[in-house]
Amino acid sequence: MKWVLSEPNRNVFVSVVNDGVLIHCDDEDITSPEAAFPEPLTVLGKQFPVLIPQLLELGLATKEGTSVLIPYKEFVSMPENGIYAFEELATWAPFFCESPRMARWENRTLVIN
Repeated sequence: MKWVLSEPNRNVFVSVVNDGVLIHCDDEDITSPEAAFPEPLTVLGKQFPVLIPQLLELGLATKEGTSVLIPYKEFVSMPENGIYAFEELATWAPFFCESPRMARWENRTLVIN
């Protein structure tokens, strides 16, 4: 599964994948400290030259070939590290959904209450 959320730089994409959020480019190795990022199209795109090395150095992201993968669990600790760059990708909402049902496994069977 790959779902493109944004194109912060020309030909640089932020996509949702099974393991997290993938920042990828078809033309450039964005994991390199010397990466020449294409024209920024958003504020996030302007931040990439500094942000991506920072994420890798802090261990909040990993290199996946020429792309950068940010596991979902790492987004929780980004504010603790002063990183708010991805807030523009999803609008904050004061609502949440709660399922009134509970589920558990019993003898290899999913039981829903």
